[in-house]
Amino acid sequence: IRLQDDSYEKINYNSIDISGFIYDVTGLTDYYDNSDKMIESDKIIEYVIMRVRNVVMHGNFNLQLKSNDFVVVFKDSYNNRNVEIKILYTNLKEFLKQPALYDSMTKTTSIVVGYKE
Repeated sequence: IRLQDDSYEKINYNSIDISGFIYDVTGLTDYYDNSDKMIESDKIIEYVIMRVRNVVMHGNFNLQLKSNDFVVVFKDSYNNRNVEIKILYTNLKEFLKQPALYDSMTKTTSIVVGYKE
């Protein structure tokens, strides 16, 4: 997930369902430094997706077996921030089927092949 790349269309966060994720709201309010105000739903979705993206890019996730299903645990630790977001593996598979996650991606990618002697 390349969220910072200007060459892609921005993700419409309101069209993404994150209901399967389990997270602590404290991390969310700390991130937006906004604990006295209600945070809009698109910011909550953006927060969860950004944390998951960071964890996947840095390989800080693991699996736990719980009630005959795996729980995927994403641990984002950076700059004194320690955030843990969880989701059942079956819910993660459903989450990844959402077209809104892929709508902004280009359908083709240029590839440069070089040869050096």
